[in-house]
Amino acid sequence: MKKSISTFLILFFSFAAFAQDISGKWSGMIETGQTEQVYFNFNFVKAGNNYTTDIEIPARKITGLKPKETHIANGALVVDGANLGFKYEGKLLQDNQQIDGTFIEGEYTFRLVLKRSEAKIESTAK
Repeated sequence: MKKSISTFLILFFSFAAFAQDISGKWSGMIETGQTEQVYFNFNFVKAGNNYTTDIEIPARKITGLKPKETHIANGALVVDGANLGFKYEGKLLQDNQQIDGTFIEGEYTFRLVLKRSEAKIESTAK
């Protein structure tokens, strides 16, 4: 009986940990209110119990942004870019294919929904 309970708990926590794995490339877009769309590419890499993040903003030709800290707990993601002047807070949705969040830069707040994808260069040229 103890063995089956132990096996169940190990499997349960393994699935729970896997369910929150955000490793990989994610993309999303914000609208600045001036009819401009700005695309973001986030690359999350698991590092122990936390993550490291690299961010690109292709339309601005910005690459290699490295926020101070990234962590996820109970489906809540925080990318602390205080060293870069921003913060991203989001909620991992149940399908693990989308993060519904908010990008905060100074006094400005934008909704930023990230979806699993291959990082790609997006243009805002019209």
